[in-house]
Amino acid sequence: MTSASIVLGAQRPDLLHEETLADIFRATAQQYPAKTALIFGDQSLTYAELDKWSDAVAADLSAKGIVPGNPVGLWLPRGLELHVAVLGIVKVGASYVPLDREMPAERVEVVLTEVNAAACISNDPLHLNCPIYKVVHTPGIDDTFNITPGAQPDDWAYVLYTSGSTGKPKGIPIAHRQICHLVRSEQQVLGILPTDKVYQGFSVSFDMWCEETWISYMAGATLWVADA
Repeated sequence: MTSASIVLGAQRPDLLHEETLADIFRATAQQYPAKTALIFGDQSLTYAELDKWSDAVAADLSAKGIVPGNPVGLWLPRGLELHVAVLGIVKVGASYVPLDREMPAERVEVVLTEVNAAACISNDPLHLNCPIYKVVHTPGIDDTFNITPGAQPDDWAYVLYTSGSTGKPKGIPIAHRQICHLVRSEQQVLGILPTDKVYQGFSVSFDMWCEETWISYMAGATLWVADA
């Protein structure tokens, strides 16, 4: 094989959908509402509970002025709230900017200033020009939420920041179309089943988090979330 050779996989137009991460999750929540979606320590959420709580987050963000296209920072410890927040941001049509909770606050501030974040979800204070919100409490049994249409397939789903070779943070935006294609393609290889429990160990700021999480959500598997 020469250096100019190109390695191409099979043509799979069936893996290319006009969809977003929110679409993928909602389809699974409708199919497996009573199935356990997340386990963290002695806490757990079914797909229906995760769907409703993240709807509450999306509605809260919308009421606070977050609109499709806004980058929203995320600086939370591992746990159920982190996953709920990610889904809420995606459902409102914004793009999440995930930052490891162990990252120094000063670096978080640099990143969120660089990306011009419209808001940040965190339990801790930060010196930012945007508001900082907490994850809303779990909704009541009778609470309902009207979520307006969010992102389109070519809109940003998230922005991952890496230090890069120079040490200066560099943001890589990923569109819904790209990550949804990866999720469907990789599921063809991994074959995760609804009966599987998947260990979720990577940091939310690392791209492998997306593989652990979004593929499991698409398959209807249970994510077992590790603590720090």
